[in-house]
Amino acid sequence: MVAVRGFTFDHRKWGRCDSYGMFWPRRAYNCYYVVPRDATQPTSARFDVLRDTRVTADEIAYMDLYLDLWVVGDNLEWQDEDELAEAVTAGKITARDLAIVERARSVLTRGHTRVVAEVRRTLLDAGAPIR
Repeated sequence: MVAVRGFTFDHRKWGRCDSYGMFWPRRAYNCYYVVPRDATQPTSARFDVLRDTRVTADEIAYMDLYLDLWVVGDNLEWQDEDELAEAVTAGKITARDLAIVERARSVLTRGHTRVVAEVRRTLLDAGAPIR
């Protein structure tokens, strides 16, 4: 099962954007599919590495494990590795958490294209106005 939440925000570079968050209780990541309203700007996907995702009718909750992946076109950019390192040093991240981070990094590095295609299919099937 996947939960989908939509919202709108202003991106510093792309302007007004519609974003669709996808949350899977059994995956070590979520995905925000970002669609700028300016059609000349690229769509993108941002993945957050996480654990313990809980989805109810009223709330989505999870433990963020700091590491994020932005995918714009064919470009991948891992972000917040410094925050992850600081969390490890401060004892906020356990060995189990690090194993989850490394597994999610491997899965997304190899399979982000498949996951983004799955997200697009799910949104299109739900009638979301994406491109």
